[in-house]
Amino acid sequence: MNIKSQVCSLELSQRLKELGLKLDSYWHWGYYPVSRASYYKGTITRTVSLSGMEWKLVTIKPSKSTEYYSAPTCGEFGEILPEHIEKDDEIYSLRIWKNGDSWEVLYTYHLKGEWLLLHCVRSDNLAEAFGLMAEYLLKNKLMEGGGKSGKENYRRKDEIGAEAEAGRI
Repeated sequence: MNIKSQVCSLELSQRLKELGLKLDSYWHWGYYPVSRASYYKGTITRTVSLSGMEWKLVTIKPSKSTEYYSAPTCGEFGEILPEHIEKDDEIYSLRIWKNGDSWEVLYTYHLKGEWLLLHCVRSDNLAEAFGLMAEYLLKNKLMEGGGKSGKENYRRKDEIGAEAEAGRI
């Protein structure tokens, strides 16, 4: 499996950084000179072309002089996306579904037999779907830039139990 299918795209990584997502990911998109492998007497050598620069997916955090963006994996997004979102006095829960060849990431609320939807995103790449959800949450101020650090993103089990007893769930 190609690592590019396990991280979010360069374009989405750029937008997430602009929205204030603070994530020091294992993978990064870095802007480097174009290099090509060449062979000389059985030895592989790298040559840097003066023809330009290109974006590369790397594990080493680029130097401060190199433009770069974090490229979060599914696991990293799983750590930062809130389990629950509170909006308009409703508590929505994170759900992830595989639908054929695509992934759906959504926040839903179950109320007396009905499912209410806050937001749903779809992508062939699970990390991209997670990233699109993070983008939505950041744009709508439902998540802080550092991830699920706010008290408003959590429900305690005793609160859920009280709501069930009251017939709200």
